Amino acid sequence: MVDSPPKGFLLPTTDSGTFGIHPSYIQLVERNLFRGVPGEDPCKHIEFFTEYCSTIPLATGVTQDRVKGVLFSFSLTDVREWLRDLDREASSVTYWNSLALAFYRRYFPPQHTNALRDQIMAFEQLPTNGA
Repeated sequence: MVDSPPKGFLLPTTDSGTFGIHPSYIQLVERNLFRGVPGEDPCKHIEFFTEYCSTIPLATGVTQDRVKGVLFSFSLTDVREWLRDLDREASSVTYWNSLALAFYRRYFPPQHTNALRDQIMAFEQLPTNGA
């Protein structure tokens, strides 16, 4: 029997002490699983995940961050171990934004980062017509 959740999974608490998510919302999130395979876009995954979570009605004392924190592991498949192994306290992962940032750092392909940086560095203003 497990007395506590794995270190990468923080159970949220509320003022009332209870927190539950209907299984249909878990199934909704599981429709868009992130596997971590080449060519898979972590930005799109977070975008869809956030969109799904925004449809969940919130109970008193429950924030969107809490909902996202609980449901995020259900949106992962082959990379779920990364989340379990993530030491959230050491990584300052206590809120949704920091969890999403840790996810981006791990799964955003370096070549994509380099391509975006190159686009920014090569930016030049085009001439305007007639002004």
